[in-house]
Amino acid sequence: MKLHYISHPRLNTSATASFKKVCLDRSVEFNHINPTTFDFTDPSQIPAPGDLLYRASTSSKSGLARTIERWLLHDKVATLYNSYEQSLIQSPASYIIHHKHNLSIPKTVWHVPRSRKLIRKYVDYVGGFPLIIKAIGGSHGVGVMKIDSLPSLYSIIDYLRASGTEIIMRQFIDSTTSARHIVLDDKILASIEYSAPKDDFRSNAAKIPTVKEKIFPDFVNDLAIQAVATSNFLFGGVDILIDGDKAYIVEMNFPCNFSRAAKATNTDIAGQILDHLIEKAKQYE
Repeated sequence: MKLHYISHPRLNTSATASFKKVCLDRSVEFNHINPTTFDFTDPSQIPAPGDLLYRASTSSKSGLARTIERWLLHDKVATLYNSYEQSLIQSPASYIIHHKHNLSIPKTVWHVPRSRKLIRKYVDYVGGFPLIIKAIGGSHGVGVMKIDSLPSLYSIIDYLRASGTEIIMRQFIDSTTSARHIVLDDKILASIEYSAPKDDFRSNAAKIPTVKEKIFPDFVNDLAIQAVATSNFLFGGVDILIDGDKAYIVEMNFPCNFSRAAKATNTDIAGQILDHLIEKAKQYE
């Protein structure tokens, strides 16, 4: 049995080390696939029936890792997708899926135009100022902006639109902490709390964020599980903002960087992922 692991060698290094170790412990061959050197003409790279496939790379401008994943997929390889057919398609943004399933998310405008008339209408829809403008594609809080007035909003939108950046507008949730849940097969593997650094509203904005293990109420945990399940994945990392007795899904990532949660909670997340894939692969023997 072989785990085909897609990740750039200089990225996701902690997760890569974890997967190498758990593969060695379970006598599973570890095949590290570097997207930048992958050969699409080599049929020997296609996984054998009963092999395992995991893409650690989350995103890139070219989407190369995802393209390689699709190339390697077939209906007898174990993945963390809910079905083979679902693994081949490009899923919409998680906030669209969660909205369609009536899950709790901040009020969101999926596309922000330059029209001043529509912008003013959208401001009212998300609850007025302050509000959030998010440039799609950033991580660790990069591209998330808190806007307090129409003049500032107009100038930011004009700049981002001129640079070709896709943006969304969201309701501002007044919280200086956020929850990160790691979910596998409808179970919470680990949950941590991020705290915003001094003079910032973004809980995950620091280069080395402040995190700690935390057990959250059932209504938060259930929302995290629903966030992954409705997206038709078996695994994911869910970011949730909590304001009193209300919780809001901010983002659901598949795959996700689980290393910080694994370290903070002393949880063998890579091992549990691998065990799940091994069990799933038994149907192809």
